[in-house]
Amino acid sequence: MDDRSASAQPLFLLGLSYHQEKKYTKAVEWFEKAATFDNLEDRYPPTWHFLGWSYYYLGEVEKSKNAFNTFLTMHPKEGDSLFGLGLLAMNAGNLNEAEVLYTKSIAAQEGNSKPQAKAMSRLGDVFVLQGNVNAAQSMYMHAVELDPDLYEAWYRLATTYDRSTHAARIEQLLKKSKEAKERFYIHDHVTRFPE
Repeated sequence: MDDRSASAQPLFLLGLSYHQEKKYTKAVEWFEKAATFDNLEDRYPPTWHFLGWSYYYLGEVEKSKNAFNTFLTMHPKEGDSLFGLGLLAMNAGNLNEAEVLYTKSIAAQEGNSKPQAKAMSRLGDVFVLQGNVNAAQSMYMHAVELDPDLYEAWYRLATTYDRSTHAARIEQLLKKSKEAKERFYIHDHVTRFPE
């Protein structure tokens, strides 16, 4: 395809096809071409969101942050971009920043249960790392109430309990995790984490 398109959308679509195939280097190549348009009418904003995820998977932390932040200047309440920035902050050990970003992601995705549950589960992870087990348990419970198939949240909830005093509860939660995982793989055949 001629990469001198009159607008960004065709270039974005090529990048998206590579992104869907998990060929992130090729996706970045096309997303970067789509991101070069100076004229506002020719831009295609989702380019920066998917560029952020492609850079994330390639381990390009700063480029990923920049792409997500660029997209958020256009769409400040995009929950999945906020979630991506939360992952980057958590991976860097910036737990307070990750907590703020996941909280914003949860609020932005009100009414969209699966991505909201995913952000709640990651916020639970932040609470565990901060030593706030009660808040983590509460967040994991909210996550599995929204998405009972989120087996990672069931498992992480189980790991927050002390085995010596909560063995039966742990076994119950691990069973729910296993059941959710089986349901998930029957329907989707892929995992949903980290994204």
